[in-house]
Amino acid sequence: MMLIGIDKLKIFWKHYDDFELIYDGRYVNVDEILKKISREEINVLEILDYNYSLIRQNNDSIELINSYREKIEEYKGKVTKEVLDYLEKGEKSEI
Repeated sequence: MMLIGIDKLKIFWKHYDDFELIYDGRYVNVDEILKKISREEINVLEILDYNYSLIRQNNDSIELINSYREKIEEYKGKVTKEVLDYLEKGEKSEI
Protein backbone atom coordinates (compact mmCIF):
# COMPACT_ATOMS: atom_id res chain seq x y z
CA MET A 1 0.00 0.00 0.00
CA MET A 2 1.29 3.45 -0.90
CA LEU A 3 1.26 6.21 1.69
CA ILE A 4 -2.20 7.62 2.26
CA GLY A 5 -2.25 11.23 1.10
CA ILE A 6 -4.44 14.26 1.57
CA ASP A 7 -6.76 13.27 -1.28
CA LYS A 8 -7.74 10.09 0.58
CA LEU A 9 -8.17 12.03 3.83
CA LYS A 10 -10.63 14.35 2.07
CA ILE A 11 -12.62 11.35 0.85
CA PHE A 12 -12.46 9.79 4.31
CA TRP A 13 -13.86 12.88 6.01
CA LYS A 14 -16.46 13.44 3.27
CA HIS A 15 -17.88 9.93 3.74
CA TYR A 16 -17.08 9.54 7.44
CA ASP A 17 -20.69 9.04 8.52
CA ASP A 18 -21.22 6.39 5.84
CA PHE A 19 -18.47 4.04 7.01
CA GLU A 20 -20.63 2.24 9.54
CA LEU A 21 -22.97 1.38 6.71
CA ILE A 22 -20.23 0.44 4.27
CA TYR A 23 -20.12 -3.13 5.59
CA ASP A 24 -23.88 -3.52 5.20
CA GLY A 25 -24.55 -5.21 1.85
CA ARG A 26 -27.73 -3.21 1.43
CA TYR A 27 -25.80 0.06 1.36
CA VAL A 28 -26.17 1.40 -2.18
CA ASN A 29 -23.11 3.63 -2.49
CA VAL A 30 -20.53 1.16 -1.17
CA ASP A 31 -19.06 0.42 -4.62
CA GLU A 32 -18.86 4.12 -5.43
CA ILE A 33 -16.99 4.92 -2.20
CA LEU A 34 -14.65 1.93 -2.52
CA LYS A 35 -13.61 3.15 -5.98
CA LYS A 36 -12.19 6.22 -4.26
CA ILE A 37 -10.72 4.73 -1.07
CA SER A 38 -9.93 1.15 -0.05
CA ARG A 39 -11.15 -0.59 3.07
CA GLU A 40 -7.55 -0.78 4.29
CA GLU A 41 -7.14 2.99 3.87
CA ILE A 42 -10.41 3.58 5.68
CA ASN A 43 -9.27 1.33 8.53
CA VAL A 44 -5.92 3.13 8.91
CA LEU A 45 -7.53 6.58 8.88
CA GLU A 46 -10.24 5.50 11.34
CA ILE A 47 -7.66 4.17 13.79
CA LEU A 48 -5.50 7.28 13.60
CA ASP A 49 -8.46 9.68 13.74
CA TYR A 50 -9.98 7.85 16.72
CA ASN A 51 -6.76 7.72 18.75
CA TYR A 52 -5.92 11.37 18.06
CA SER A 53 -9.44 12.39 19.11
CA LEU A 54 -9.02 10.50 22.40
CA ILE A 55 -5.74 12.31 23.05
CA ARG A 56 -7.30 15.72 22.23
CA GLN A 57 -10.10 15.08 24.72
CA ASN A 58 -7.48 14.77 27.45
CA ASN A 59 -9.86 12.92 29.77
CA ASP A 60 -7.85 9.76 30.33
CA SER A 61 -4.96 8.63 32.48
CA ILE A 62 -1.38 8.94 31.30
CA GLU A 63 -1.30 5.16 30.78
CA LEU A 64 -4.28 5.27 28.43
CA ILE A 65 -2.94 8.28 26.55
CA ASN A 66 0.35 6.44 26.11
CA SER A 67 -1.53 3.44 24.71
CA TYR A 68 -3.24 5.78 22.18
CA ARG A 69 0.18 7.14 21.19
CA GLU A 70 1.50 3.60 20.74
CA LYS A 71 -1.38 2.81 18.39
CA ILE A 72 -0.64 6.00 16.44
CA GLU A 73 3.04 5.00 16.19
CA GLU A 74 1.98 1.64 14.79
CA TYR A 75 -0.04 3.21 11.95
CA LYS A 76 1.52 6.61 11.25
CA GLY A 77 4.00 5.20 8.74
CA LYS A 78 1.09 4.48 6.41
CA VAL A 79 0.13 8.15 5.92
CA THR A 80 1.93 11.26 4.76
CA LYS A 81 3.16 13.88 7.23
CA GLU A 82 0.49 16.28 5.95
CA VAL A 83 -2.29 13.78 6.72
CA LEU A 84 -0.82 13.13 10.15
CA ASP A 85 -0.81 16.88 10.90
CA TYR A 86 -4.48 17.24 9.94
CA LEU A 87 -5.49 14.19 11.97
CA GLU A 88 -3.56 15.46 14.99
CA LYS A 89 -5.34 18.83 14.84
CA GLY A 90 -8.71 17.30 14.00
CA GLU A 91 -9.69 20.36 12.01
CA LYS A 92 -11.59 19.01 9.05
CA SER A 93 -12.69 22.40 7.76
CA GLU A 94 -9.10 23.45 7.01
CA ILE A 95 -8.78 21.07 4.07
